[in-house]
Amino acid sequence: MLLKFIRYLSMLTLASAVVAGCHGDNTSPPKPASIAVSAAGALTGTVGVPLAAPPTFVVNDESGHPMGGVSVSVAVVAGNGTLAGVPTTTTSGAPTSVGVWTLGPKVGDNQITVTVGGLPALTITAAASAGAAAKIVAATPSTISARVGDAITPAPSARVTDAFDNPIAAANVVVTLTGGGSAPAALVSDANGNVNVGSWTVGTTVGQSVLTLIAGAATTSFIANLSPGDPTQILVAQGAAQRSRAGIALPAPVVVRVADRFGNAVSGQSVTVAVTAGGGSIGASGATSAADGSITLPSWTLGKSAVPQTLHVASGALSTDVAATVQTDYHIDVRFFGPDMTDAQKALFTNAAARLSAIVVGDVPDVALTNVDVASVCGMPGTPILNETVDDIVIYASVQNIDGVGKILAQAGPCVFRNASSGYLTAVGVMEFDGADLQSLDTRGMLQDVITHEMLHVLGVGTLWSIKSLVQAEGTPTVAYYGLNGRQGCMDDGGTAICGTSVPVENNGVRGTADAHWRESTFQSELMTGYVNAGGMPLSTITIGSLGDIGYVVNPFAADPYRVPVGGASSSVAPSGADGWEKVLPVPGLLLAPSVGGAPVLLRREPR
Repeated sequence: MLLKFIRYLSMLTLASAVVAGCHGDNTSPPKPASIAVSAAGALTGTVGVPLAAPPTFVVNDESGHPMGGVSVSVAVVAGNGTLAGVPTTTTSGAPTSVGVWTLGPKVGDNQITVTVGGLPALTITAAASAGAAAKIVAATPSTISARVGDAITPAPSARVTDAFDNPIAAANVVVTLTGGGSAPAALVSDANGNVNVGSWTVGTTVGQSVLTLIAGAATTSFIANLSPGDPTQILVAQGAAQRSRAGIALPAPVVVRVADRFGNAVSGQSVTVAVTAGGGSIGASGATSAADGSITLPSWTLGKSAVPQTLHVASGALSTDVAATVQTDYHIDVRFFGPDMTDAQKALFTNAAARLSAIVVGDVPDVALTNVDVASVCGMPGTPILNETVDDIVIYASVQNIDGVGKILAQAGPCVFRNASSGYLTAVGVMEFDGADLQSLDTRGMLQDVITHEMLHVLGVGTLWSIKSLVQAEGTPTVAYYGLNGRQGCMDDGGTAICGTSVPVENNGVRGTADAHWRESTFQSELMTGYVNAGGMPLSTITIGSLGDIGYVVNPFAADPYRVPVGGASSSVAPSGADGWEKVLPVPGLLLAPSVGGAPVLLRREPR
């Protein structure tokens, strides 16, 4: 039995050997026969960025069946990309991924190879395109020197690139400006990433004008450092339209700038200055600009009449005028009546009014006039009946035939006054000149002074002295003026020895001259002596002081230069008649209207 079992095993072993021998001859292991990309289609991505869907591949045997566990090698061969998580064997039952493939930094094709021993390598290509805009690189100088308002040539240009300096085509570029100026608001880059601003006109203010290009997060700026243009104008930077009293320097300096067409100061300039209207004076004839281009003009003292004041400023062919105003609140309203005057004659009266408005500067109370017959009250036929409120003073002026050549030249005086509470200050007055003498006075250059003299009588110099108790001993050789301001004016003008206690008043006994003027033998050429003087008649602080004593607010700085003479002969033109050369219309002892109350006082003059 045992022998039979042994024989059975031997036969089984032999049979197995036979079967095994037959299998080895007919079923050898499969071998890799090909490598292929598992999905068709072009691969694209962005430089420096991993492909969103890495390519996969399969290794097939001779029968076209995928093989797992086959040893593979994956490597970058073009484009300078990188691989991570690279497989070493194929995946069983599924395509095998090449790993994380990050494309290289340059636009173009990136390639990798998949290699299996004994087979040709599989090459996989992916196209890399430019990334997002990360840089704008200036292609023209980024710092520019220019003049305000210039168009920059050549216009700025730049190149838009990604983070790896690849140019970006069709990039939208926004343009912003600071410091003014103009340029296109938006641009688009060309195929090479280039943008050209086309036109950039810089701002109009000295400093900087900045143009900035923005593409995504990328920016670049072009800075234009702006200097002024050519000088085209002189601008008043400070001190225009000032007001000041006559004969006084303006309170603030006048500052000008020589400027370009946009108002920017041009440094290194100088100006000449001159008073061209108003009769004022300037401290120097020229000035030079400071570091900031400003030019502070010399001190400007206004003239002594309430007329337009003008300072002319010039630099080369450029010039401008600076205006100022003489400050006063006293207005003299001159009204002409009777035979027609020439414009030149009227101008002399308005000149006198402007001169005295610069001296009397304070407002006086308004006065309401009702049915005031100026012709009757003032003894001047041809003047109207007044129904109005007088601001300060109304003066009627006329040229008439008085008494022929060489006798009375003029007669003037106040005739309607404010009430006692307002100091009896003149509200209405009259001035009448003999037409027979006007030409002679004008020819000798005296007419303007004579008109001013007569207007001062209307305001009250010589005519209101008695009413104000400013003179004593009238009609005697010792007549004198005792007003404090008039005396001080005399002493200020060098007459301390003469005016210590009083100011000498004319005592020659000539009707119309005595008691109403400063004494000719003492003061000679001063405007308010009783005689016309050749060579000019200055209006001194003595007369201005007297206006102050009468009750006006005055400006002594408007006085003419004058010194009380020490001895010497008078240069007066002596009167040809016993009554003197003028008539001061008398105010005889305050002949008041019967009831004054709050109404104006009417002082009736004596018949001529």
